[in-house]
Amino acid sequence: MNKKLKFYFLRSHRLDYLSNESGLGILQAMFVAALVLAISTGFLALSEYNKKNLNNQLVKLNAKQLTDTFFGLISDDIAWRNTTAANLSMSCIATRTDCAAFGGSFTQFVPRGIDNTLFLGGYNPVTNPTQGFSPEGDLCTTYSTVTPSDRCPLRYTFWWRPICPAGPCVGTNIRIEIRAAHSPGPGTQSLNTTVGQSLYSTNFIRGLPDPARAAALCANFSKTWNPTLFVCN
Repeated sequence: MNKKLKFYFLRSHRLDYLSNESGLGILQAMFVAALVLAISTGFLALSEYNKKNLNNQLVKLNAKQLTDTFFGLISDDIAWRNTTAANLSMSCIATRTDCAAFGGSFTQFVPRGIDNTLFLGGYNPVTNPTQGFSPEGDLCTTYSTVTPSDRCPLRYTFWWRPICPAGPCVGTNIRIEIRAAHSPGPGTQSLNTTVGQSLYSTNFIRGLPDPARAAALCANFSKTWNPTLFVCN
């Protein structure tokens, strides 16, 4: 092979090698870039999942705490007197007059504290339908079932109904329902807030006396304790 042919052969071989090497380098770069993108996307997805999971655990914790707080508020005698005095529908309880008109269904009310103020200084679910609570348990004002949000997903309403015997319903026990609602943002699991099936909604009788003591007191007056209506017959 003469020098000229040898030069062209070597030059052609070198160009082919560089071309192959360059193509391989581009493919490697594209593969690495795709791998980095996949890993980054995976980390972002995992981070978002962990964020939502943490938020959901925080909601569960504070929802139960709020339920317990409301239960204690309604069970307190001083707070209850303030509540019945402040809610017009409860005037029959406050004045110990006939509550039979409210015996058929539950009526909504707003609880008050021992200092006669609203919870957290302003929680009134009757007049403020967008009031609710954040995952941290703070008062918020953007609760919605139409445009739900993880920043204001909780809401509580309060309902009462007298347990009435036949005839006048005076000085009777009161059945209370604390109804929780959870309206989270997309992708967040909703809490079960069904009354009777949930840790966050509760149904109880305020002022429920001890059955044995009540039966003994009724017997002293030649009467019989009715455990269903919670009255002496």
